[in-house]
Amino acid sequence: MHRYDKIINKTENKLNRIRRRSKYKFIINSPFDKNTLITLHHLLNSHIISYVNGHVKAGKESVLFWAVDQNGCDIALKIYLTTNSIFKKRHMYFRHHHGVINLNNSNNMIELWARQEFKNLKNCIRVNIPVVKPIYVFKNILVLEFIGNNGIPNKTLAESIPTQYDYDCFIKILTNMYQRAQLVHGDLSSFNVFKTNAGLLFFDLSSSVPISHPNADMLLKRDIDNMSHFFKNKGLVVYNPLDVFYSVKNVI
Repeated sequence: MHRYDKIINKTENKLNRIRRRSKYKFIINSPFDKNTLITLHHLLNSHIISYVNGHVKAGKESVLFWAVDQNGCDIALKIYLTTNSIFKKRHMYFRHHHGVINLNNSNNMIELWARQEFKNLKNCIRVNIPVVKPIYVFKNILVLEFIGNNGIPNKTLAESIPTQYDYDCFIKILTNMYQRAQLVHGDLSSFNVFKTNAGLLFFDLSSSVPISHPNADMLLKRDIDNMSHFFKNKGLVVYNPLDVFYSVKNVI
């Protein structure tokens, strides 16, 4: 038997044991192709994760799982779907990676996507911007802190009742992200902002780009328009999105 086949079989057996003993019986199989199984095997053998409890949610490009580390702490596994063609449409986000990687290779694109999110999150943490903390990245799996309790994720802004304070907090985080981390989120909406007791927390930074990116202004305007529309529809007072744009860029 080929070495990788042995690894895949061994990892599948581990996952089957996890499924049998977990009270969460709805772990799905779709992200567990051969490459992902090999990556999970690496995470298990490297003691990054101890076991997986269950599936939390699925998106267009990834699936999120609730896992536990070697210290018994809850963590999240964001598994980018290696069979997803959506990454072929992401070239504009990688224009600043000239000559670094073959962007025509879908596996390369997905691995770069995962590493980019890890790097963006680390960059924000470095300058004290409230985002989900990254722990580890390997191939198409990103390990993150779990925001929530007992496998239930914290509510997002979309699932909450926003306040005027939340709107002010959003502008502050967006501004600090631009001026201190020199990043634009690029895909900001009420669905990728947690509303916690400590305040708002941004996540899903895979689409984030440096402010030097040729599409940075366009993406920043889109982020501001999306969030302004959300808060306005909730009956809150919002500033003119164009004024917010210039304020974030500190050109007023």
